[in-house]
Amino acid sequence: MKVQSIIFALLLMTGILKAQSVQFGPKAGFQVSNFTHVNDSRAALTWFAGAFGQYALPVEGLGLQGELLYSVQGINDADTDIYKERGMNIVLPLLATYELMDKLKVHAGLQPGFLIRSNLVI
Repeated sequence: MKVQSIIFALLLMTGILKAQSVQFGPKAGFQVSNFTHVNDSRAALTWFAGAFGQYALPVEGLGLQGELLYSVQGINDADTDIYKERGMNIVLPLLATYELMDKLKVHAGLQPGFLIRSNLVI
């Protein structure tokens, strides 16, 4: 009985997922990053790249979006540019989206990140 209930629930969820719109795509860009509580440093122009998946909920304008991004973050020396510190991260934003009007959306959610590697270039 339990197995039949689980199979029925999975089939029902599959039907619901197929009825809704799911979108995938690449995401890349530049960002300005900085570290707090570091003396003699300034923000650095860094980059990120990855992919996103968006699922439109049955409620008008609401959706869920998940992303998988490789992000480089860091700082530069404030005075002489003698050193640059960079951290390579995997970032997994989990967002709720709301479409205010055509082509204008608001995103809010969590953004856990995991440091993969850190470099200090002198």
